[in-house]
Amino acid sequence: MCKLFNLEIAHLKYIWQCIPIFLLSLWFHFSIPVIAEVNNYDRKRCELIFKIGIAIPVILYISWIAV
Repeated sequence: MCKLFNLEIAHLKYIWQCIPIFLLSLWFHFSIPVIAEVNNYDRKRCELIFKIGIAIPVILYISWIAV
């Protein structure tokens, strides 16, 4: 059997810490059509905006770890 499904009772307390990540990842998918519509479906502009939007949290996360 796969180790992914080999849960122990001690690990169940960490499931609650994953809920914000699951919710935020689902919410991100709703923002993509809105951002595309605001930018008149300009593909290049949307790509730039998404790259900037992804780069900001990555930079903040790396700076958080570096400190």
